[in-house]
Amino acid sequence: MTKEDLWKPVAQMDPTQTMSLQATDSARTFQPLVSLIINNYNYAAFLSQAIDSCLSQTYPHVEVIVVDDGSKDGSAQVIEGYGAKVTPVLKANGGQASAMNRGFSISSGEIVIFLDADDYLMPHAVETVVADWQPETAQLHYRLKVVNTTGDVLGFCPAPGVRLASGTVWPLLIEQGRYNANVTSGNAFSRSALEKVLPIPEADFKIAADGYLVAAIPFWGSVAAIEEPLGYYRQHSSNAWSNSQATQDSQKLASRLRWSLKHDSHRYRWIQHQAEALGHSTHENLGLRDYMHLIDRLASLRLDPKQHPFSSDSYAQIARSGIWAVWQQEYLTPVRKFTLLVWFAIAGFTPNLFAIPTITWFLLPTSRPQFIQKTIRSIKSLCPA
Repeated sequence: MTKEDLWKPVAQMDPTQTMSLQATDSARTFQPLVSLIINNYNYAAFLSQAIDSCLSQTYPHVEVIVVDDGSKDGSAQVIEGYGAKVTPVLKANGGQASAMNRGFSISSGEIVIFLDADDYLMPHAVETVVADWQPETAQLHYRLKVVNTTGDVLGFCPAPGVRLASGTVWPLLIEQGRYNANVTSGNAFSRSALEKVLPIPEADFKIAADGYLVAAIPFWGSVAAIEEPLGYYRQHSSNAWSNSQATQDSQKLASRLRWSLKHDSHRYRWIQHQAEALGHSTHENLGLRDYMHLIDRLASLRLDPKQHPFSSDSYAQIARSGIWAVWQQEYLTPVRKFTLLVWFAIAGFTPNLFAIPTITWFLLPTSRPQFIQKTIRSIKSLCPA
């Protein structure tokens, strides 16, 4: 019996095929092995919670692989303490992409979840993913609760005003350079799709390697979305993406933005590579059609114009592109879309006196004055979507 046969209604199967379904209440007996691959670098403080969350899944058919990327903080001892419960991989430091590539190379699961070691899954996460999986699924993403170091819930990832994209999304990639996806720990991938796009280019994606996966995978199947949270995304002082959120130093924020813009350029290049391999053409300048890239680009230009990587940029040009890109978005709620349109208008067309506080308050929530926070809460209470 093939995997496709497992999804056929009973009436369409031969009597010999239906025998294997008699022990269940429905015709869905798809019970794949799911590989949970934890990538770790110096996250010993969080690693046990990540491993425990994988070992406590309600779905029984899982393998847990823990790849330590040359940590120097005692992570190896944490992994060793789990014995045969996990498959350990201890390697020299090479970056997140190299850790994920190595973990995948020894995995066997038909569905693969890459889990950052500072994040963790809810007990029913894998069971829910498998229940929603379809034969054509290449990627299934789900929401995460954002937590701090002690597990206090701070919000959701992505934000409530952003719906996760679903269906055939590669046209969005070649036209807009992006679709609404989630971070590493909020994704499950089919092995067959991963085999077509791996290894992840290690030089380009030492960190934030999910940027490559979500750019390449959709060309090889359908994207499914679960809007309920199935895990936890941790923000802390050592997190590469959250580091700047703990400071109000505009120069540090500008440096992080320049890194993000460079990461986007790598991502666009690999989108173009995947598209061309399949006979598709991409828009000549994806960055000017990607609203999230344009947020970072306008902020970088305002905060540190001397080191901004695009010498021909102007405030008005980027703001106009951002307004157009936001207007085209179908996966933003009306409130979120309106907020972004106003943000681009203020950040792009007003003096620094108004533009820079608008930028920092948007990108660094901890820097917002109390009256701004109260205003946001009031708007959310009136327009919960």
